[in-house]
Amino acid sequence: MVEVFQIVITNDGEKNESSLNNLLQKAGIKAQIVKTGYERQQITALEQQIAIHKQNLQENQELIAILQDIIQQQQREIQIVEQLKARLLRIVSHELRNPLNLILGYSQLMLRQHYGHLNRQQLSIVEKVLLGGRNLLKSIDKMLDLSQLEANCLPLQIEQFNLIYLVEEVIQELLPQAEKKQLKLQVNCELQDPLIRSDRLRLRQILTNLVENGIKFTEQGAVQLAVTEVTKNRIIIKVKDTGIGIPAPLIAQIFAKFWQADQSLQRQNQGLGLGLALVKNLVAMMQGRITVESQLDQGSTFTISLPRQLTNNHQPSTDE
Repeated sequence: MVEVFQIVITNDGEKNESSLNNLLQKAGIKAQIVKTGYERQQITALEQQIAIHKQNLQENQELIAILQDIIQQQQREIQIVEQLKARLLRIVSHELRNPLNLILGYSQLMLRQHYGHLNRQQLSIVEKVLLGGRNLLKSIDKMLDLSQLEANCLPLQIEQFNLIYLVEEVIQELLPQAEKKQLKLQVNCELQDPLIRSDRLRLRQILTNLVENGIKFTEQGAVQLAVTEVTKNRIIIKVKDTGIGIPAPLIAQIFAKFWQADQSLQRQNQGLGLGLALVKNLVAMMQGRITVESQLDQGSTFTISLPRQLTNNHQPSTDE
């Protein structure tokens, strides 16, 4: 049996089929020449398309490089703006705090009737001035803490303390606010070992903000503070209320600065919207995590997971 090869060629205009057959016969090769349907002009068209694509690719790469430069420039400008905002916030806060301390100091002296007798109406007015001043001072303190957190200038003061005692202090401090609204303030601590090593001041800030927030947005029912331990190295703190709740689409925004669900000037619950932003940043600094579950008109539950032994490494702990 004679084996015949098929050779596929393209017609380049220089050699024809008969000349190639002659060359093959002289070489003693039995082969069948099969011409393809591609002509040189088609190949040229493809080469031109490839060249165009290469040019487009180069132009796109140049455009990407320009866009990257623009993005980097915008990032630098945003960083400068954030730095200026933080600096302005610190300056304004300090400038507000100094005269406010004078107002608070003289209000307390007037309530003690240090400068003379005050009637009931006058005492009531001074009490309102003192209460408003204290609320403003809390807002200023939150702004200062946030600006320091964002500038990484808020150090941790790690010490060993009794967590149950700290919870009781927070509850006793906020009990008058709850009683004024006829709310129950409940505590449930289930710790085999109440001693932890953490930043006592910052943890107190976290608990105070969450419980106070629960009281603010709850008109009837209760606010509960519960502490449990999931492992020997990790504790869970939950603050649950029976308040107005948070609409599902807005839950992702509640930790943003200067944000509240009700943005109107006539909203019932006043405030700068800094409490939860501060809590989130403090929890992160203390190697913890915070989550929230909420249903509209049924209340909210904030859950914090913290290490029992806080280290100087500010990275979130993964020990569960």
